[in-house]
Amino acid sequence: MHFYSLATAAIAALAAAVSASPVADWGKGGSAAAAGAVFAMTNAVQNEIVAFSRAADGKLTQTGKYATQGNGIGVDFDTQNGLILSHDNKFLYAANPASDDVTVFGVSGSQLKFLQRIPAGDQPLSITTNGKGLLYVMSGSVASNGLTGFKVQNDSTLVAIPKSTIGLSSPIAVPGVAQFIPDGKFIVVTHKVGSNLDIFK
Repeated sequence: MHFYSLATAAIAALAAAVSASPVADWGKGGSAAAAGAVFAMTNAVQNEIVAFSRAADGKLTQTGKYATQGNGIGVDFDTQNGLILSHDNKFLYAANPASDDVTVFGVSGSQLKFLQRIPAGDQPLSITTNGKGLLYVMSGSVASNGLTGFKVQNDSTLVAIPKSTIGLSSPIAVPGVAQFIPDGKFIVVTHKVGSNLDIFK
């Protein structure tokens, strides 16, 4: 994996491109208004996923709570993508920052089934997958930061990629989110301090 870094000017250009992109007309019918499910993570010391069924009109009904079997840090989760669905919506990945691991659940409607808990770096905070067999976890503790790679198996459980961990551009970076771009060729990591983006290929 190769590393690049972009400074403030590039962020402004990226923001302009995003704001010009078309967005879904939510609430006007079609797939965006279909019934489904919503999942939220507590990040409590005994970390849990709270599951809701979603009606076609958007109303939520809590259907259950599921232990990740890992630990949250007990305060607000101030990064993005700590909880993500697979591209086919059949699996859910949850970061457990205090126990340094990630939990994998199978998804059926608003019901979850525990599948795996796997070590994922020093305080994992953000998860991203390209939908093509790769998943990366961004860690961001005071002691270290970086990305660690995993291969996604056929059952969507994870196997760590040996020697895949790579640090961010600064050892004291405060990362915000890690995200594959749509074609899955690059991962972008935002910094909450310093106005930088790190780009990995």
